[in-house]
Amino acid sequence: KSGEVFFAHTSLSPLTDETGEVIGIISYSLDISERKNIEQSLKESEERLKLAIAGADDGIWDWDIDTNTVFYSSRYKALIGYTEEEFSDVLNSFVDHLHPDDYEDALNAINNHLDIRPPYDVEYRLRTKSGSYCWFRARGQALWNDAGKAIRMSGSIRDIDDKKKTEIEFANYQNKLEELVKNRTAELEQARSSLLKSNQSLKALSQGNHALARVTDEQELLDDICRIIVGVGNYKLAWVGYAVHDENKNIQPVAQYGCEKDYIENLNLTWADQVHGRG
Repeated sequence: KSGEVFFAHTSLSPLTDETGEVIGIISYSLDISERKNIEQSLKESEERLKLAIAGADDGIWDWDIDTNTVFYSSRYKALIGYTEEEFSDVLNSFVDHLHPDDYEDALNAINNHLDIRPPYDVEYRLRTKSGSYCWFRARGQALWNDAGKAIRMSGSIRDIDDKKKTEIEFANYQNKLEELVKNRTAELEQARSSLLKSNQSLKALSQGNHALARVTDEQELLDDICRIIVGVGNYKLAWVGYAVHDENKNIQPVAQYGCEKDYIENLNLTWADQVHGRG
């Protein structure tokens, strides 16, 4: 009456008499406009999704956990070098291509997401058809039923091989640079220590020359030399001794600095050719 067009589902049934002769037709119609609108919206959504998947650079996957089947988009398979027919729609197709070093972490990330629901965002390597490994970043989201059981998980993978290799190369370069700086610092410290030692030795030599220039007593000179070597040269101990030409070839200490007075004498030093000889 209003002129509005709507979808209707019409059913026709024959009306028969007692003898089975058709005497009329029974007809009824139902307004199914709402259902048709829902179907049209669903169709449009599916078409948009297909276009998005086809145009996306990422590979899409959709895992039915109950049946353990997985939808892998054409792009997903192409990212690792396979055609539609070469990569089966099962979970093991993914698992079997994981790099051995990434296997445990990759599966733990999935299990953790399903069990305690942290975001699923992980990086791993997959073996391509050529046999080489390529780095991917995987992200996804699970769906749980009212009982809290995960029933579905969908997500994507993105090729990050160039980015990851650059990061690894940079990290290796940084480690080498840090090691180089560490070694260079050690070399500089060693050079500084050697220079300091040389300066101390030169200073000790200079003061020794001054002591020699003003010497009036040999013992005083020897005492001064020992004191200068320890105090200025930064040595722990200095001593002077004379070789005694006796049977045991002893050494007689005559001056010392940096130790107890009788320390050198009690060492029983000799210049004999034996284990404890030669001072």
